[in-house]
Amino acid sequence: MTRCGWVGNAQDVLSHVQKYHSNALTVRESYQDLKFQDFNLQGTLKRFFPISAHGQFFWAEAHCNAEKEFFMITFYLVPNCKPYEDYFIDVTIGSKELFSQSKFKFNLEMKKERNTVYVPSSWLQNFLDKNKLLQLKMVITKGKQ
Repeated sequence: MTRCGWVGNAQDVLSHVQKYHSNALTVRESYQDLKFQDFNLQGTLKRFFPISAHGQFFWAEAHCNAEKEFFMITFYLVPNCKPYEDYFIDVTIGSKELFSQSKFKFNLEMKKERNTVYVPSSWLQNFLDKNKLLQLKMVITKGKQ
């Protein structure tokens, strides 16, 4: 996604993304085959992707920084109402043979460090597929608070 100057209500974000950024992939509650193309382990990469899950809208920011030796994915909630349920995020990076998996309860206070999955960038070379793409699987579930 590119920078966008749109301003509006939280409940309108998804329809805006679908209408004006139709080339952007919108991830659902369960997405099994998200691949990062043009993945350069020597540089810096930032990718953003929208997620529509259980009636709520999330943004995910994937960031790889070779200098600081980390890859991270941070999740942000753009609530369209007060959430009355807990959200649980399960992220798997890699393939069936070799992977890193993280599961966590989404922190509704949205403290960045609590809604982030970290992987040492030195591991990433092992997770690339034959086309040098980094594969990610993600599932968001919900439960009562």
